[in-house]
Amino acid sequence: MQTTEHRDEFVSRSYPIQEDMALQRHLWWTERFGWCALTATVLLALAGLFSTGLLSKVVARTPGGELEVTYQRFERNGAASELTLTTRAAPAGQAWVTIEGGLADKFSLESIQPQPAAAQSYDGGLRLQFQADPQGWATARFTIRPDSIGLSRTQIATGNERLGINQLIYP
Repeated sequence: MQTTEHRDEFVSRSYPIQEDMALQRHLWWTERFGWCALTATVLLALAGLFSTGLLSKVVARTPGGELEVTYQRFERNGAASELTLTTRAAPAGQAWVTIEGGLADKFSLESIQPQPAAAQSYDGGLRLQFQADPQGWATARFTIRPDSIGLSRTQIATGNERLGINQLIYP
């Protein structure tokens, strides 16, 4: 049960200064909402919604397991990130990888480790050949840097396996 004094605190008054308590309560509510929104934004940023982090890191595999790509779902324009590609090689020990779409169009490819044994560029894509390890797997690490903003859709293929990856590039 509220006392008379407590209820009087929320009544508008004009002495000693003029107060509009209905407006003041609205401002308090807006301030609390702003603090909650700011806290949620900081927590989401720390979790990786705007760049590197748990919400951003993706490991995508084809159903047959012959191709695996690890990448960041959320990118920032101008900020470098890493994309790792692992694929099963052909019996000859060579793995051909075809990259088409957004990765070729919206990103600068800064480095590839290890360097591909062969590389071919064509309209809309890139075809790379990698040497496999003794277990028959080839792994390549790409350092990429977005050149534009928006949604990037990339197709990565090797042999009969094809994998689509989507990335959102923030300004």
